[in-house]
Amino acid sequence: MENGTQKKKGSAVVNLLAVVVVVLLLILGALTYFYMKNRMEAESIQRELTADKDSISLNLEGVLAEYDAMQVDNVELQEQIDREREKAEALLSEIKEVKKVSYGRIKEYQRELGTLRQIMRNMVQEIDSLNTINQNLIIENTKVRSDYQVSQATLRELEAEKATLEQAVEKGSRISIRNVSVTALNRRDRETGRAWRAKKLRVCFTLLGNPIARPGTRQVYVRVETPDGTLLASPQGGVAQLDGEAVEFSAARDVDYQNQDLEMCVYAGEGVKFLKGKYQVTLYMDGAEIGSRSYLLK
Repeated sequence: MENGTQKKKGSAVVNLLAVVVVVLLLILGALTYFYMKNRMEAESIQRELTADKDSISLNLEGVLAEYDAMQVDNVELQEQIDREREKAEALLSEIKEVKKVSYGRIKEYQRELGTLRQIMRNMVQEIDSLNTINQNLIIENTKVRSDYQVSQATLRELEAEKATLEQAVEKGSRISIRNVSVTALNRRDRETGRAWRAKKLRVCFTLLGNPIARPGTRQVYVRVETPDGTLLASPQGGVAQLDGEAVEFSAARDVDYQNQDLEMCVYAGEGVKFLKGKYQVTLYMDGAEIGSRSYLLK
């Protein structure tokens, strides 16, 4: 009887232990299942976070490439580009050094990337605006240079026309002469053709009227070359600017010219000894030659 009771107790213990073992196995299996499930989910999340990190890195490298491609002449804008490039490089370096990231860190990186992209877009717009302004300035400057060249060409043409007109007016306003005559006079102011009797030369002529010539007092210069090619000197002579150079003259006379024909005479050679031969007489007014005549003394 007692043996039977003990057997029943032993059988109950065994059954209890069996139940405990089964329960423990079930719990272990459940724990293992949940552990593996959580591990796989964690690995999947980490892979997604890593992919997000790599994507952010790739985008940052693109941002840096765009910064490197920006070429501007504006010093202030270039300094801003350099500062933003340094921020992008620092963020990229930080991301590459991080082995594992969290959702929070990824969100922070994405915000910083978005800020860098927005700043870059603003700078691109500013650069485009500056380039447009510069292009407009170049076009305007080109037009100004072209207009200036045209105006200079027009000015040169006008100056050439003015010079031509001035030359025409100057030529047209010159006073011409006619009826030039040369006569030798003796001591009694009578005409003579003999050198030994001659005491002076009388040069007579008519200044022709010219309505566009400048009226007023003028100087008429007479230059007489003797047969031996020298100047016929006289007390009335001197030096004047004639035909653009300093020329000696034998005599001169002031005349009040009023744009009408005017007959006049100039005397030269008083007190000199005359030679036989041909004398060349040249007349000047307003610095230019206006007539000439030769005369022969025997």
